[in-house]
Amino acid sequence: MIEQTIAILQQAGFDLTARELAEIIWLAVHLDASEQPQPQPTTNH
Repeated sequence: MIEQTIAILQQAGFDLTARELAEIIWLAVHLDASEQPQPQPTTNH
Protein backbone atom coordinates (compact mmCIF):
# COMPACT_ATOMS: atom_id res chain seq x y z
CA MET A 1 0.00 0.00 0.00
CA ILE A 2 2.79 2.44 0.83
CA GLU A 3 4.62 1.51 -2.36
CA GLN A 4 1.48 2.30 -4.36
CA THR A 5 1.10 5.65 -2.58
CA ILE A 6 4.73 6.54 -3.33
CA ALA A 7 4.27 5.55 -6.99
CA ILE A 8 1.17 7.74 -7.30
CA LEU A 9 2.94 10.71 -5.74
CA GLN A 10 5.96 10.22 -8.03
CA GLN A 11 3.70 10.01 -11.10
CA ALA A 12 2.11 13.28 -9.98
CA GLY A 13 5.55 14.90 -10.06
CA PHE A 14 6.43 14.84 -6.37
CA ASP A 15 10.00 13.94 -5.42
CA LEU A 16 9.67 13.40 -1.69
CA THR A 17 12.22 12.39 0.90
CA ALA A 18 11.59 9.52 3.30
CA ARG A 19 10.93 12.06 6.07
CA GLU A 20 8.38 13.94 3.94
CA LEU A 21 6.58 10.68 3.17
CA ALA A 22 6.54 9.76 6.85
CA GLU A 23 5.10 13.17 7.74
CA ILE A 24 2.40 12.85 5.07
CA ILE A 25 1.36 9.46 6.41
CA TRP A 26 1.44 10.71 10.01
CA LEU A 27 -0.73 13.68 9.12
CA ALA A 28 -3.20 11.54 7.17
CA VAL A 29 -3.67 9.23 10.16
CA HIS A 30 -4.22 12.14 12.53
CA LEU A 31 -6.57 13.99 10.20
CA ASP A 32 -8.65 10.85 9.81
CA ALA A 33 -8.84 10.39 13.57
CA SER A 34 -9.97 13.98 14.10
CA GLU A 35 -12.89 13.46 11.71
CA GLN A 36 -14.44 10.83 13.96
CA PRO A 37 -17.66 12.10 15.55
CA GLN A 38 -17.10 13.32 19.06
CA PRO A 39 -19.67 12.37 21.70
CA GLN A 40 -21.86 15.29 22.61
CA PRO A 41 -22.09 16.14 26.30
CA THR A 42 -25.46 15.45 27.82
CA THR A 43 -27.14 17.84 30.17
CA ASN A 44 -29.25 16.58 33.02
CA HIS A 45 -31.91 19.05 34.10
